[in-house]
Amino acid sequence: MSERRASPATQQAYIQDVSWWLWWVQTRGLIIADVDFLETDLYAAAMRHADWASATRARRLSAVRSWYGYLMRAEAAQRNPFDGMELPKVRSKVTRHLTGGQLLAAAPASLRSFLADGAPPFRRMEQRPSVGQAVPDPAG
Repeated sequence: MSERRASPATQQAYIQDVSWWLWWVQTRGLIIADVDFLETDLYAAAMRHADWASATRARRLSAVRSWYGYLMRAEAAQRNPFDGMELPKVRSKVTRHLTGGQLLAAAPASLRSFLADGAPPFRRMEQRPSVGQAVPDPAG
C-alpha cells in the first residue's frame, strides 16, 4: 500500500476492508494462511446476501486479494485463496449533463437569443464603484 503513495483515506479504507475479512476468518475459527477458495466464496456470498452494493463487495474482495498477494511475497501464505475469483460487476456511473439544445430549450427567451448568437456570456465587464463587483454589461 505504501508503494502507491495512497492518501490516508485510501489507506484507512483498505485497512477497514481487510479487517472485515480478518473478522470473518476469526469468527469461523480459520487460519489466515490455510483458507481455501470455498471459504472465500462463502464470504462473497455472505456480502451478496447482506445486499451490499456490488462496488463495496468488489472493493473489499479486491483489497483482500491484494493483501494475500503481500502475504505471499512475505512468505506468510503459500497461496492466494482469492486468485481466480470473479469480482462483482460494477456499473459505471453515467455523468448527467445538458446538451446545447437542452440548455437553449430550458433557458428564458432573452437568454436563448443571446446564446444562439454564439455570444460569450460576459463580453465586457463593468466595474460598479458603489457595489464593488464586476457585472456583465448587457449592451456589450
